[in-house]
Amino acid sequence: MLKGIIYFIMAAVNVLYAMFGAVSQPPADNGIIDINFDAVNGSEKYSITADFGELLTEPESPEKRGLIFDGWYCGDKKWDFGADAASGDTTMTAKWKFNDRFFEKEENAAERVQGTQLRIMSFNILASNLNNKPPVVGRDEGVVSVIERYLPDVVGMQEVNAEWYEALGEKLKNYRFVNWDNNKIGGFVNYSTIAYNSEKLTLIEHFQKRYAVSESKNCRNITWALLEDNATKKQFIFISTHWALTEKARIFEAIELAGIVKMLENTFGVPVFSVGDYNTKEDRDEYYVFTELSGLKSAKIVAEERGLVCGTWHLGDSTDPCKLGADSFKQGNINTDKSIDHIFASPGAKMLYYDTVADSDALSASDHCPIYADVALY
Repeated sequence: MLKGIIYFIMAAVNVLYAMFGAVSQPPADNGIIDINFDAVNGSEKYSITADFGELLTEPESPEKRGLIFDGWYCGDKKWDFGADAASGDTTMTAKWKFNDRFFEKEENAAERVQGTQLRIMSFNILASNLNNKPPVVGRDEGVVSVIERYLPDVVGMQEVNAEWYEALGEKLKNYRFVNWDNNKIGGFVNYSTIAYNSEKLTLIEHFQKRYAVSESKNCRNITWALLEDNATKKQFIFISTHWALTEKARIFEAIELAGIVKMLENTFGVPVFSVGDYNTKEDRDEYYVFTELSGLKSAKIVAEERGLVCGTWHLGDSTDPCKLGADSFKQGNINTDKSIDHIFASPGAKMLYYDTVADSDALSASDHCPIYADVALY
């Protein structure tokens, strides 16, 4: 009977955790409890200790350009520092709201943090030939605007159908696709591609392949390039990819991509970057499988400084499944640190800065926000 009651209590706690997020844990024997503050945006995570049952001192409010701090929350409950007592180990998470400047274009977008040798970007630009998606015309200007303002040295793009190759090839000026004369894999368009600044980088070698296990005839492929910095002569591998919609397929893709990463590391002995739309968040099995097998780390997690950390997918609403623009980017995107677009890097690179572009151009151009990182190569 007692065992059954214990099992019932444990099950109830698990249900509450699933429904409401972090649940306060019983205090340690000495009555000292840990309170963790996670701003998601603004300041980094930090912790304090408190006595069981005491009121907490409210910390200084975090700040972030374009955002209004909306308070500290424990699960879905906003913490009242004047009334709520600490009753166990707890994680407080900041919630945010937009302010009037959030969707404005960054004035100094091209500026890089000190020590940057390379800026890399990942951008799913939304194919125009699938499921009645919006046409390229009009959206191409937004894609070009983002790239020209942030000036990444190399961009991993996904969902680049034939119309995109034609439109961007005429407008990206100094940028070249690694597969300019070979934009197909067999009879299928190479939807995951790489564009690089040909004035700064030289393409040494490249390859592209479809995943061995895939649910799609078009989108699910791997493109990699060996690139060299013209000034420093340092080389690196850059991968652009797009994983499947189903978890089963993504597991196979994670294993295959991790194997390619290891092969490239062993063959060339240079830092490896893998970017793209992985269709998986940080708490999923396939994400764990890929990072464990490849040894790559997320720039969002290891970067010394971070800009906007948020959800990156924002397409549609209940009335218009293809709606783009600022109205398609919801409050929930800025109140999570989980996304499906990722920049991964090997230990041979130092991630200095990570950021998400969510201005009016980016949000009107695609259903994914571009992400970028400033990097130093050892």
